[in-house]
Amino acid sequence: MTMNREYSFVGVADIFDNFMNSKSSIFITTKPKEKGFLIARLLNDEIELLSIFVKKIYRKQGYGKLLLIELKKLAKKKDCQT
Repeated sequence: MTMNREYSFVGVADIFDNFMNSKSSIFITTKPKEKGFLIARLLNDEIELLSIFVKKIYRKQGYGKLLLIELKKLAKKKDCQT
């Protein structure tokens, strides 16, 4: 059995697109320059961290911590458990 890689990639892209367009999805990025990002989702009264990424050249400079601080602020604003 062979897998059509192009088709499977489109399927993954569709899943990601649906996730990002969901009201429960959270996407936080550093600004003004994109040095990293965080993906999470809102589940009832909790926020679940799904992924956090900082570009290699910006690691160990506190950008991951800043993304988590922003997520914590959002959790507090939405009355979520921290």
